[in-house]
Amino acid sequence: MDLFERSALMSTLVQEMRRSGSWCGETHLQKAAYLLQSFLGVPLGYEFMLYKHGPFSFELRDEVDRMRGYGLLTLEANTQGYGPRIAATDAAGRNNRIRSTSSRSSNEKGPCL
Repeated sequence: MDLFERSALMSTLVQEMRRSGSWCGETHLQKAAYLLQSFLGVPLGYEFMLYKHGPFSFELRDEVDRMRGYGLLTLEANTQGYGPRIAATDAAGRNNRIRSTSSRSSNEKGPCL
């Protein structure tokens, strides 16, 4: 899975977690990515280790920071005691639609030689 695909998948994961009522802080996202990779076999390519609050990937943390820098994710402040919530931006939605369209186009054309 390339970086573009992984960014699209992670922003979709954030959207779905938020839609289902999850707080979607960094710890929640780390655990959700771990479950996707370890138990559902989604090839995210992150290395997880047991850390303070469960499975943690420094690579995933860095990628979330990169995605924030690219404007795909944002942090929303919280006044109720938890840390900030992660949210996907409109740019993430466009990224996901572009990726979906380019995947369909390349599959229709067949493999490149």
